[in-house]
Amino acid sequence: MRFCAPGLVCPLFLLFMSLSCGAPSGPQKPDSQDDATVFTAVIDSLTEPGGTVILADSTVVPHVLGGLDAAEFARRAHEADSTLALDDLAGAYRNLVVANVSPRALVPLSPRIRTVQRAPSHELPPIASWDAFHVRFPGASGPYWFSSVGYSTAGSTAVVSLDHGCDPLCGAGRIAILHLRGGRWRIVGVMLTWIG
Repeated sequence: MRFCAPGLVCPLFLLFMSLSCGAPSGPQKPDSQDDATVFTAVIDSLTEPGGTVILADSTVVPHVLGGLDAAEFARRAHEADSTLALDDLAGAYRNLVVANVSPRALVPLSPRIRTVQRAPSHELPPIASWDAFHVRFPGASGPYWFSSVGYSTAGSTAVVSLDHGCDPLCGAGRIAILHLRGGRWRIVGVMLTWIG
């Protein structure tokens, strides 16, 4: 039995193809705009409102990635927020590792966030001293370095590593765990990875 006349494109076939093949299946990978909203959620959560935030102009490979596997990360993160699925947490962490093979450029995310050129190997941006840093950036506590963001397959869980320096003997590294709720990224847990 034929549904279409010979030589004509069958409308039912086109409809079937557009429904089954035309639209991508499954969740979409968040884009750089999602990365920016994740970074902004982390910064807004961990810094003083209205203060200047200094951000390295490119992502860095987090120190912790060499010493923590996805299952251990998921177990520890699940302790911070038991509503998140272990598979989502492990997947987001694995994607964090993949996303951080090489650095990528970052742009200022809001008027209070300024980017500075990143020196190699996580070092302080090219500033002669901490006194000079505070003269150049009044009100800033120190520079932040972010990794690229890792997302769960569903796109509703994100993890990002960040380091913050506050003087030569002061700083900390963290992994922020975020969940997309009501259209906004919210921090649901923070794991300390190092402290100085």
